[in-house]
Amino acid sequence: MPKRLKVTLTVILISFCLSIYFVNRSESFFLYVLIFLISLCYAIIIIFKMVIFKGYYSEESIKKRKELKLLKKQENLKRKQEGAKQKQEFKKLKEEKKKEEKRRKEENKQKWLEQKAKEKAERERIKMEKEAEKQRIERERKAQEQKKINEVWSDISEIPQFPEKTLNFLKKNYSLKEIQGMLGRGEKIQGIGPGMSDAILRVMRNKSF
Repeated sequence: MPKRLKVTLTVILISFCLSIYFVNRSESFFLYVLIFLISLCYAIIIIFKMVIFKGYYSEESIKKRKELKLLKKQENLKRKQEGAKQKQEFKKLKEEKKKEEKRRKEENKQKWLEQKAKEKAERERIKMEKEAEKQRIERERKAQEQKKINEVWSDISEIPQFPEKTLNFLKKNYSLKEIQGMLGRGEKIQGIGPGMSDAILRVMRNKSF
């Protein structure tokens, strides 16, 4: 006997007993009578279905339906578990993708910093090379200038009757530029007369000093 039929017959019996107990005593009589009639109709419908659809209400059919219901429940649970697993995998892939993007950004940033460092180093190298070249040219210029100064002093020392004492005095107290300026302006220098002054200026002109 189906469970629903058992429950319905129990309701019919209880409502019938209660309706007899409360007959003409309380308004609840009508309520229990109504429950009795509805339950009776429902029981008749169930019994009618059991007669017409014998296979549906057989023990084997009920068992199969229970098994099918259990199988569906298990399948639903399996689908939920698979869905949760897929969701977890998707979340894992998303996190891995995020980590990969972060790693690529860090690599790109590091490459950019390295490139900037190389460019800066290259600029510094070029700057140092230019500075070194500038210093080399300056040294060469000074060397050439010193060479010319030495040549001028050498030619001055070879002027006839030019005292060595006067030459040493000039080297110690004046530069060639100062001597050239003073003699050019007609100023007197100790130990140098007009003839010697002209000779010194002539030496300087010959050396393009």
